[in-house]
Amino acid sequence: MQTQLIYVPLRDEGTDVWKPVCAQLLSPAVFRITDTKPDDEAWLFESGQAVMVEQREFPSGHSGLVAVAAAPTIRLELSLDELRIVQNALNEICNGLDLEGEFETRIGSDVGAARKLLDRIARS
Repeated sequence: MQTQLIYVPLRDEGTDVWKPVCAQLLSPAVFRITDTKPDDEAWLFESGQAVMVEQREFPSGHSGLVAVAAAPTIRLELSLDELRIVQNALNEICNGLDLEGEFETRIGSDVGAARKLLDRIARS
């Protein structure tokens, strides 16, 4: 899992405040926040959330990637046969293969999130 430092705006600070956090690159302008939010901070975006980023220069003169919006979800149309393929593949990944602690590295998600997706597919 490739992570990079991005900046998340803090809420209720009275002025612009940016928190540097680790995030996983999902696509060229989309990251998933991987750091855990401390209880005493109010981030504009939550841990685990996918966000859109853009390059921004800060008043100090340095620049970085700033979370600017929640990433959109993607709608995908599949035939029933294609959906069955995805469901079977997820079932094997979650329940059939032993990835020996490498699940997140190989799949790009933790096993809990993959099982939630498998459950959603099974209900559709």
